[in-house]
Amino acid sequence: MRRHSLNIAGKMIVTTGLVQVVMAACLLYVVFEIGRSSEEIRRQAQSLQRLEHANNAYGRFLELRYWLSDTAVSWQRESEEESQAQLERLQQAMADLEQTDAEAVRGLRPLVDEYVTTMRKAIDAYIQENRVLGNAHASRALGSAQALDQGLAGILSQAQAEAWRAGKTVIGSNAWVRNFALFLLAISLVVGVVISVTLSRRLTRPLRRTVEVLRAVASGDLTQRLEVKTDDELGLLAQALNETVEGIRTAIEVDQVDWAEIAAQRRREKEHAETNRKQAQELKAALEGVRQAGQREREQSRRLREKVDQLLAVVHQASRGNLTEQVPVSGDDAIGKMGEGLASLLEDLRRSIRDIASHSESLSSAAGGLAQISQTMTRVAHGSADKTVTVNGAASEVRDHLAAVSSGTQEMSAAIEEIAKNVHQATAIAGHAAERSQQANALIDKLNESSQEIGNVVAVITAIAEQTNLLALNATIESARAGEMGAGFAVVAAEVKDLARGTARATKEIEERISKIQEDTSAAVEAISGVCSIIEQINQYQSSIAAAVEQQTATTVDISGSIEKAARVSREMVQNVEAVAEASQQTMNCANETQSAARLLIEMASEMHDVVGRFQYQN
Repeated sequence: MRRHSLNIAGKMIVTTGLVQVVMAACLLYVVFEIGRSSEEIRRQAQSLQRLEHANNAYGRFLELRYWLSDTAVSWQRESEEESQAQLERLQQAMADLEQTDAEAVRGLRPLVDEYVTTMRKAIDAYIQENRVLGNAHASRALGSAQALDQGLAGILSQAQAEAWRAGKTVIGSNAWVRNFALFLLAISLVVGVVISVTLSRRLTRPLRRTVEVLRAVASGDLTQRLEVKTDDELGLLAQALNETVEGIRTAIEVDQVDWAEIAAQRRREKEHAETNRKQAQELKAALEGVRQAGQREREQSRRLREKVDQLLAVVHQASRGNLTEQVPVSGDDAIGKMGEGLASLLEDLRRSIRDIASHSESLSSAAGGLAQISQTMTRVAHGSADKTVTVNGAASEVRDHLAAVSSGTQEMSAAIEEIAKNVHQATAIAGHAAERSQQANALIDKLNESSQEIGNVVAVITAIAEQTNLLALNATIESARAGEMGAGFAVVAAEVKDLARGTARATKEIEERISKIQEDTSAAVEAISGVCSIIEQINQYQSSIAAAVEQQTATTVDISGSIEKAARVSREMVQNVEAVAEASQQTMNCANETQSAARLLIEMASEMHDVVGRFQYQN
């Protein structure tokens, strides 16, 4: 039974189409997922940019608070200029942050202006030695600073959370793309190998069997046949070859039988001619007188010899390959019947040679068709190789894009490391400021203790003055009792009393001034304690920022590693595409072998045509 199937070109087109459809589907999905990954990476970059702007704004705000506090304590122009520079940097940082958090930044700008204005009023009050007013302004500025600190810290926390989520999304997306791409690649390779092996076996096995049969026929074995199972070009070739071999075998068998009969006829003719000659001699010897009968017999013998000569001439032409000669002898006698048999033999031989020539042309045409099919296979294989080169270029481009993204991630990691370095430096500066504030606090504590000791001395002087005043009062009373004898002593007592009163007044004024100094010292202690607390908070915030930056650095390193894995996957994809190109090259090699087999068939058909060409069977 023959199975209905496509021709070889159809099989090649279907096979190549299936492989290309599978590869195209895989590549389209990979490109789609890479596009999604690129979108996630873009979002990650935006999140990191927002985090960088928020971190920059928060750091500038801490620098501004530090330099404004330093200006309020030291009253130095350098601190004032640095605070103004930090204010400009903070405004620039908030302008950058406004690109992603416009509403939040618009709410924070009035707080910045209020904080800077209030702190400058506090600095002016401190310069005018109005500590009470300066402390009031500083307290209000502290409220604005805390509100501003909370706002910036909230934006920074949101940016960190968003960057973390974006990083997790990118890592998950890259892992999914890598795993599914490997799965699709494995499926496409298995499908391509199965289809290629199946098609190769269906093409090479019949061709190998055809070559074996042709070689057997060339060596003289006409019993070989090809099994016809398909309706494609190979089936048609097998059918044509079977018909050709059958025709050759039939022609050779007929040729052998006819030539044997001709040899027998020739022997019979020779025997008959010898018999006639003997009879003629006997008749000539026996019937000398019967001349007329002899002449008639000679005439018959001559005619018989002419017929035999004509038959021999036709046989001679046939032996030289000329089968176009017609047998002119016919009749009811033996020679006539022999001539008719020879004519029938030559007609059958001409028909067989004609069929052999036709079959040789069919074989040559089939071999030419096989050559064209192999050429089509070569063109299709070349087209597949060209498309494989195109796919290889696209995969290389994807690999280059991933390398660029990896380079950008490394640059971003370097920028984050620079930010971490600056944050560590700011932390060190804040620690140094805290140490300076603690030293100043210790000095003011000592000043407070000294003012208390002065108060104690003043209290002793006050007690002495009161005792002196009491003694002067007693001396005045005693001088009044003594009368004129105590007048001089009364004058001295009055002077002592005046001195005691002056001492008491001076002591009271000193006490008032010491009390005011103690109040101012206490206020300074409280202010410096507040500054120490603020600097400690700044130090803590800087530590938190440093930890967050280190965490972001680790996240960036993970992202860089994921992108490097994606680049490695793209390189593997390029290698797999190159493997497909090698498979296409093998297909082209198979097509070349098919062309060689077709050329061999053409040569065999040409030799068969040459053999047939030695016979002339048409006028």
